[in-house]
Amino acid sequence: MTYKCPLCGNDSSFLVGKERAFAVLDEAVTYQPAVCAQCDMVTIYPLPDAELLERYYASQNRHYSDTDAYDEQAAFIDFDGYGMALDYGAYDGRLLGNLKEYANGNLTLHGIEPDGNIKFQTDYIRYKGLNSIGENQYEVVTIAHVLEHLRNPLGVLSQLADHLGPLGRLFVEVPVLDTPYIQVVPYFIPFHLNYFSIGTLRKIVELAGLHIVKEEPTAYGAYRILAERAHTVKDVPISGDGHTLDLVADYEQRHGVAMAIIADELMCCEGARVAIFGAGDHTEWLYRTLGPRPGPDIVAIWSSWPVPGGVRYGLPVTKVPDVIPEDIDAVIISSYDSQEEMSAIIGPKAQRLYDKTVAYDTYRKNE
Repeated sequence: MTYKCPLCGNDSSFLVGKERAFAVLDEAVTYQPAVCAQCDMVTIYPLPDAELLERYYASQNRHYSDTDAYDEQAAFIDFDGYGMALDYGAYDGRLLGNLKEYANGNLTLHGIEPDGNIKFQTDYIRYKGLNSIGENQYEVVTIAHVLEHLRNPLGVLSQLADHLGPLGRLFVEVPVLDTPYIQVVPYFIPFHLNYFSIGTLRKIVELAGLHIVKEEPTAYGAYRILAERAHTVKDVPISGDGHTLDLVADYEQRHGVAMAIIADELMCCEGARVAIFGAGDHTEWLYRTLGPRPGPDIVAIWSSWPVPGGVRYGLPVTKVPDVIPEDIDAVIISSYDSQEEMSAIIGPKAQRLYDKTVAYDTYRKNE
């Protein structure tokens, strides 16, 4: 596969960081971070097959996000007038609902969401794709935690900018390399194709023909920008300074140390009979982190939403029992963003892998 930077179109890159392999719907995907030699944009290389990722997303059990992030986003956008709002990747409409509430109910809500089976938390007019919205002009356009999934992030952002009204504002938020999370699941995963630094995020916003009005970091490792249409054409410098190379190297070093600590802690459980609560991607990476080394005897894998006939590593995936069996010495909480709730279900035998987590989907302002 030929490399092409999604930001500047350059065809030369540096492969950096660790090469990783992950099973997507039982199909092996091998990839590595690539830094554009011209503009510093980070992607994974090679890109996973588009049809494979579509099937993966369609197979996921999607649950609404119980997070205060939408409140903060609506307050940051700070629109209290009349008009229309569009959310790209609207999912269940939670952000749109918060925007409408902030505007005292004076917004008509539109959302681009390809999944027609979503149960709305807030009703909105749903479009399957960006080409379906016609000539609509919007007072507010939002795209939160979506750009990192797109094969053509600049093209999509530019199209969204074209749908801004004369006084319209565009809001974008993505996780950034400047503040990556450190957990069992690597920061570089085959479902995130693009990895922005604060610098490359600013650059893509400006290349889309937008002028940055305000910006700020979040409490959960992301960065947000509010922008408007640029009134004059700005010469956006493409060349980078190598900063993202340092960010990737720093992440890999910190992640390696954290995984060694977790592995050592679990080795202390050698010979114990344990269950793993969680049967998703986190558990897949947990197995890879531990590898063929001494450790606990894993006798059960539990899930809140087990799929009939589901199997992980030769064990059936079953629902969490109402009473934890006495012969289970500990239950490893195999999750990053739901460990508090899962620990509460298990009780005293819960063994958490992280002291504290702050994740987008479960963020609370009082954390």
